[in-house]
Amino acid sequence: MKPLRVLVIVCIVPLVPLNAGAQDGWFQVRGNGQRDGGISVRPVWDKVATWKRPLLLDKLDGDNDADPDQAAKNLIDGLRKTAPADMLPASFPLIVGDACIYRSYRDIRSAAVRDFTAKFDTGEVEKFKARNIVWKSIPHQSSLSYLLEKTQTQAKTQDMINLLKLAKQEHSTWANPLIGSLSADGTIVYAIGDFAFPGVEQNPKPFAGKIPVQLGDLNPMVKENTFYAYEAYTGKLIWDTHHLDGKASPIADSYFLGAPLAREGTLYLLNEKAGTLRLASIDTKQKRKGPNHIEFEKTLHLLKLPAAEQVRESNLRRTQPLLVAQADALLACPTNAGVLLGVDRAKMTERWKFSYRDEEKNNPPMTPHWHASGPIIHKDRIVFTAADALNIYCLDLDGNKKWAAKRNEKDLYVATVHDGIVLIVGKTHCRALSLADGSEKWNVEMGQPAGVGVRDGSLYYVPLQRDTLREMPSIWAIDLAKGKKARRVQVPEPDALGNLAIHRGLIVTQSATHIAAFPLGAN
Repeated sequence: MKPLRVLVIVCIVPLVPLNAGAQDGWFQVRGNGQRDGGISVRPVWDKVATWKRPLLLDKLDGDNDADPDQAAKNLIDGLRKTAPADMLPASFPLIVGDACIYRSYRDIRSAAVRDFTAKFDTGEVEKFKARNIVWKSIPHQSSLSYLLEKTQTQAKTQDMINLLKLAKQEHSTWANPLIGSLSADGTIVYAIGDFAFPGVEQNPKPFAGKIPVQLGDLNPMVKENTFYAYEAYTGKLIWDTHHLDGKASPIADSYFLGAPLAREGTLYLLNEKAGTLRLASIDTKQKRKGPNHIEFEKTLHLLKLPAAEQVRESNLRRTQPLLVAQADALLACPTNAGVLLGVDRAKMTERWKFSYRDEEKNNPPMTPHWHASGPIIHKDRIVFTAADALNIYCLDLDGNKKWAAKRNEKDLYVATVHDGIVLIVGKTHCRALSLADGSEKWNVEMGQPAGVGVRDGSLYYVPLQRDTLREMPSIWAIDLAKGKKARRVQVPEPDALGNLAIHRGLIVTQSATHIAAFPLGAN
C-alpha cells in the first residue's frame, strides 16, 4: 500500500470524529472517557475471522522480508524469563472502525479487524482481509527495536541494558505502559514516543537512583519525549513534536505523560516541563501554521514537583501514564505525585485538589503499587488508584473523600465501577467493594490474570494466563451483581492473550509478543 494515499471511503468507518456516546470503536485505554472499561453500543458484526500477528519479526502481507527485530526479540525473550509472574503487558490496542491500531516494538501499526474495502483519492480501490496490515508508521527512533537494530547504537544499548539489570529496572525496556497507551478521536490516532531505556541518565556520577552512562547522540532522547498524531485510515503523519518550532516552543524539552483524551475536537493531555506539571488543550479543528505544527490552545499549571519526583528523576513517573478521565464539565487529572486534581473542562481552571499523600504519609515508591492506575468516573463518584498510592479512594465530583480502602497485597488493578460495585482484579482472585462505603462485598477465585479486561453491561471479562478450572489461558466473564463466574470464553490464540479491547462482538487482545482478534462468541 502506498504510504501517502488519502482515504476517501472506508466501508462502515466514520469519517468525522465522534462523541463518546456514538463512537464506532475502542478509542482509549479502558475504552471511553470515563475509563470504566465499558463498550460502545453498536450492532455485533455478522462475520469476523480469527487472526493473529507477531509484534516482532512481522512481515508485510505478500513480503518475505521480516522486520529487523531479531536483537529486540532475543532481549525480550531473555528478560521475560526473569520477569515477575504477575507482570502484565504494557500495550493497549485500539479499534477504530474496521481497523485495530497497536504499538509494536518499533512503530505504530494498523491491521484490518475484518474484511473491508477502501477507496483512495488516486481512484484506487483496495480490499483488505482480516489480519492484513493497512499501514505502519515510520519507525520511532527512540524505540527498542530501532536502537538495537542500528550499528551505531548497538554498543550503547547493550551497556544500558547491563546497567538497568544491575538496578533491577530492566523490565521497563519492554513493559512500558506510557508508550503502550494510545488514543483516538475517530479519525486521528495519538501516541507517545519515549526513550526505550528509562532510568538511564547522561551523568558521570550516580544520583537519586539514576543510572549514569555516556549517551552521546542519544542524550536528546532523555531530555524530552515525542507526541505523534497519525491519520487513522492511512497512517499519514500529521505531527511529530520532536521536530517542532525549536527551543523557543513551550513544547520543547518537555514530557508528554500519556495519550490525550479527545473530546469534541479538543485534546486534553498532561505535560511536564521544567518540573511543572500542566494540563494542556489542543484544538484539532484549528488550522495549523504548517504541516508539522501544533500549539497548546490553553495550559493550566497544576503542580510544581520536587526534584526527586520530576519525570527525568523518577522512573515510575516516566513509565506510568497519566490518563485523564472526563464526565460532563469535569476532568479528573492524575499526577502520580501525591494528588488528584479536578479541572473545569470549559474554563480550564482548577476546581479542587485531593492529596492522598497527606492521607497515607508514605514516601514515593520506586515501583508502582498498582497496574493500569488512574481515575474512573461513575455517575457522581470518582474511584481512583495511583501508581504512587497504597489505597483505593472514592471521591464525589467536588473532590470530597467518601471513603478509602487499603490495597490487598495481592491486588493488581481496579477493573471497573458499575452499579454500586468496584471490581478489583488480583493475582488469583477478583473482589468487589461497595461503591457506597468501600466494604468488601464478595471475593471469587479466578486464576492468574493476563492483562486488563473489558466490561459488557454487568459482565466483566477477565483475561487469565491460567484459570482455576483448566489450568490454561482463557477469558472468564464475571457477573458483577452476583459475584459469580458467568461464562468461559475459549482463547483461540493463547500466546496473544493480554490487554483486551472489545467492539461489535469482536475481542482484540495484545500480549507482550502478539496481537490477535476473535469473536466473543468463541466458546
